[in-house]
Amino acid sequence: MGPGRSIPPADVIVLPGSQSVISDLAWLKQQGFSGAIQRHLRYGGKVLGIGGGQQMLGEWIDDPDGVEGTPSRTRGLGLLALTTRLAAAPPVFIRPLLQKARSALTARCWAPACTACLSIRIPVPHCLGV
Repeated sequence: MGPGRSIPPADVIVLPGSQSVISDLAWLKQQGFSGAIQRHLRYGGKVLGIGGGQQMLGEWIDDPDGVEGTPSRTRGLGLLALTTRLAAAPPVFIRPLLQKARSALTARCWAPACTACLSIRIPVPHCLGV
C-alpha cells in the first residue's frame, strides 16, 4: 500500500493510534484513503480505529489550545458521531474497576490530550482472576 495505490481487499481496515492526529488525518485524506475507506464500508467492510485512529473516524477534531500546532477545528472522516477536543492540560481519569485483598486495579485513558475517551467503558475480562 502507498500513495496512488488502492487498498487491497480486506475484512477490516485498522486505523492505528497517532501522536499527531490532525496532520496524520490530513495526510490520509491527501493520499485518497478517505474515499477508499468509504468504499470499503459501502461494500460491507469494517473499520477499527484505535486511539488517534478513532478520533479520525469522528466528525470533528477541535484543538482550541493548539496542542498539535495552530489552534484549529478539523473535519474528521465523519464515520462516528464523535467530536474530539484536544486539551492543553491532560484530564485526570483514574477509576478503580475491581478490588481484591486491598489492591485496586485501575484504568486510565492513555490518550492524555483526548477528552473523547472519557465516555468509553472497557469490559474487564474474567480471565484476570480478580
